[in-house]
Amino acid sequence: MRNLTFADALKMQKILKKSGIFKEIQEDFKKIDASNNTQYGYEIISLFANAIIEKFDIIEDEFVDFIEDIHNIKNFKELELSEALNLIIELKDNKSFQSFFSSLAKKTK
Repeated sequence: MRNLTFADALKMQKILKKSGIFKEIQEDFKKIDASNNTQYGYEIISLFANAIIEKFDIIEDEFVDFIEDIHNIKNFKELELSEALNLIIELKDNKSFQSFFSSLAKKTK
């Protein structure tokens, strides 16, 4: 997976807004304890994953395009479930991904 760019952050924001859960995630950030970086990372990816799952029918095209772009693949929907989930989970360890959500979380506190 490549490092995320500002354009990717805009795509993530569009996904969150289109799903209608942008404000919900902002509220959830207020409950996260940022003192434990590992736990914080898991909670961030959990919020994002829950949002994706809950509203996938609304954001499917944008999300698939986002994942395919950052992983430089063209067949995300055709991957085995475990492989597709691993690609999504890899986001948790991406410093740029964490930075995007950390910035978003700080703005909500």
